[in-house]
Amino acid sequence: MDALLDDQATTTWLDAELDRMWLIAERRLRRMVAAGVDVTGTPGMRAVDAILTVRRRGRGGPAAPDLAEVEGALAARGHQVAEARKGVALGALASRLGLRPIEIDVLVATFAPLVDPPLGELFQIVRGQGQRRGVDLALLGELFELDRRRRLELLEAIDADRPLVRWKLIALEGARETVATNRPLVASSDVVATLTGVRHLPPSLVPHAALRDARTTSLDELTLPAATRNRVEAMCRGFALHAADALPWVALWGPTGSGRRELATRIAGAAGRIALVFDPTTCAPDDLLARLHHAQREALIRGAALVVGPIADDMSASIARALRRYPDLVFLALTSAAPPRLQTERPVHELALAPLPQQEAAALWARQIATVAHAADLDLAPIVTGFSLTAGDITQAVAFAHASAQAQARTVEYADVRAGVEHRLRGELSGLVERVDGVHAWDELVLPDGDLDRLREFIGRKRNASIVYDTWGLAGRIRYGKGMIGLFSGPPGTGKTMIAGVIATELSMDLYKVDLSQVISKWAGETEKQLARIFDIAERTQAVLLFDEADSLFAKRGEVEGGRDRFANLTVNYLLQRLERYPGVAILTTNKEESLDDALQRRLSLHLRLELPEVAERRRLWRSFLPPQLPGAAELDIEWLAQRFELSGGSIKNAAVRAAFLAAGDGSPVDLAVVVAAVERELDDMGRVVWQLPPAPTPVDMSVGIDDVILA
Repeated sequence: MDALLDDQATTTWLDAELDRMWLIAERRLRRMVAAGVDVTGTPGMRAVDAILTVRRRGRGGPAAPDLAEVEGALAARGHQVAEARKGVALGALASRLGLRPIEIDVLVATFAPLVDPPLGELFQIVRGQGQRRGVDLALLGELFELDRRRRLELLEAIDADRPLVRWKLIALEGARETVATNRPLVASSDVVATLTGVRHLPPSLVPHAALRDARTTSLDELTLPAATRNRVEAMCRGFALHAADALPWVALWGPTGSGRRELATRIAGAAGRIALVFDPTTCAPDDLLARLHHAQREALIRGAALVVGPIADDMSASIARALRRYPDLVFLALTSAAPPRLQTERPVHELALAPLPQQEAAALWARQIATVAHAADLDLAPIVTGFSLTAGDITQAVAFAHASAQAQARTVEYADVRAGVEHRLRGELSGLVERVDGVHAWDELVLPDGDLDRLREFIGRKRNASIVYDTWGLAGRIRYGKGMIGLFSGPPGTGKTMIAGVIATELSMDLYKVDLSQVISKWAGETEKQLARIFDIAERTQAVLLFDEADSLFAKRGEVEGGRDRFANLTVNYLLQRLERYPGVAILTTNKEESLDDALQRRLSLHLRLELPEVAERRRLWRSFLPPQLPGAAELDIEWLAQRFELSGGSIKNAAVRAAFLAAGDGSPVDLAVVVAAVERELDDMGRVVWQLPPAPTPVDMSVGIDDVILA
């Protein structure tokens, strides 16, 4: 019904507006005739006079009125137009932009011939034959019979800083060197369409924006944390009470899927406004500001609140500058995990959004999974407790799981949901980390008992965190340092990455290795930005972060002798501070412990210094990598191998695998000679030379062993 009323009001206004322009043109023609200007020979004048007669009869006026009657009809129509404008798009636009009466007349006179083409013929008669067609300032001066002072106002109306030109409601054709009064004015086609009742967006803006009407919706169907719901409800009440020019802009920031744009449209709806949602990520970088300007104009014309987002950190400053002088209501949806730093001339109200708490997340998971066919024994508890997700994440993950199951003609299973969550979050990591696959268990670790006990304590800190911090109240005393930061240092092959895998397995968490080639940048501040993204996403995924070769990031800070030193120190400063605030699990590995910054030590929950395994540990490693099902493994002298070769766990693994492939290639079982040959090649690959070993007898010549190994 509202749409019908709006259409009727627009039609009434447009008819009155066009009729007024006909009367203005007719008044001017009659005065020209009264002044002795000969227009009777003008081509088409007879046809125009016939049209004028028809229009007069349509108004119920005399067929051939005199000048006084035309002026009286014009005055009456002027009052009608003034009232009609209040209820249509033009009146709202004039109010928002502060358009002066003469600027409104310029806009209407420019687009009127486009809507009513015969009016253009009448305008051409007014400006005289031989003159260029179209609407320009000279014609407008004639039509509205402007004196010198008002002609100056007309000239000011097309100033580049005034709304008509600044917002491209009209444009001036022709070269800039041409006198302004002779440059034709052209009304934007999408502006004309919107003012005259067209509701859809122009095709050029459709790929980047959409109209949303939330004026009749409520917040009841949205899943929100209680604190967020209370704040949004309060904002809706406040926005419903005040005019738009008294309202602040709103910056909503939080992770992807937290409902920033959805909440923006709901708050705009509470203020009685539709929303024009503009997505800057759909624009090419060099086209962004032009598209944003177009979106601003469309929102102004339609009286819509402008919602811009998602806005990444690297584009927030340029978008804020582009919106600096925007006169109407704006909502900014930022993908920042920290309070935004925006500089605007208008007050900004900030609304922080966060992933759902476990209780709300569990309820939403239950509602969403109930909409699809799923396995009866589907248990989502590990996902609810293992991930900190937004409502959008959950909705999209279920949709992904459902599509995956449908493609295989079965019901949704746990693996489908788990894959859906990973797919949802993978895009945000965008190559900055690499998931480390493979499951490791305790029995794979060959470590001294003391180190194993310290690992169990480390894992227990995560499992018992809620008891210690929440139930026992230590959270109120410890603001930072609640995360688990482990450092494993030692020679290559001592199992540092494997230990990280065991920790992830025991905690039922994913292990993500930070890709330093994608993180470290030569540009100032870029490394910190990439690391911030990694930490933010890791907090949501509850993943174990692995910083391999950590000495490249956490190197000792030194004296500043140049710009590179200063930026390197800043990166280390940022990392140390972020690690202290990080609530999750992070593992750092290095074989250059002496290169690490000293301040890292106090931030560690665990520091294991891994050494080359002793004989007993090497014995266990050989047995682990030469299992009984390996042909010939049962006859191998494991004790001799453990005694004679001082190898790391990684080297033992490589040698055992190499021996198996050598034996498979020869079509024979694995014997001691093959293993010794594999060890020889492994040591050679490591840069250590083994003198030629004689064929291993049975039993092997025990005089040949590690004593025959020298450094290259």
